[in-house]
Amino acid sequence: MNDDVAKKHAALVERLYKRTNDKSLKWVLDDSRQPKAELGDYTLTLYDGNSRGNPVEYLTIATQYNEVIETVDDEDLSELTPKISKHDSYYPLMEELRALAFRQAVGADRALDDLLEELDDDDL
Repeated sequence: MNDDVAKKHAALVERLYKRTNDKSLKWVLDDSRQPKAELGDYTLTLYDGNSRGNPVEYLTIATQYNEVIETVDDEDLSELTPKISKHDSYYPLMEELRALAFRQAVGADRALDDLLEELDDDDL
């Protein structure tokens, strides 16, 4: 892969991580229960899989017509180091991104907050 393209992919993953972590990007689940977000004219989807027996994290970019025009995976970024997280490679960063996006899509944090409020700590 071209170094310039890899750097753009890395920047995209890092920006998505930042926007997901600060909850400024809305994620929903697709029909396969994978997190997806619409950004401009594009749909981004996160999923995991295997390549040669190793776990791999994927990000796809699709047009408004559902045509996948780019697929990024952590193996494509193996020569680069993330600049924004505690992770030393893109696999754990992309894995965490997918987990955060999934939690947002299903509303897990909102549910926990609601339950904690319902169970008010005054009763302890």
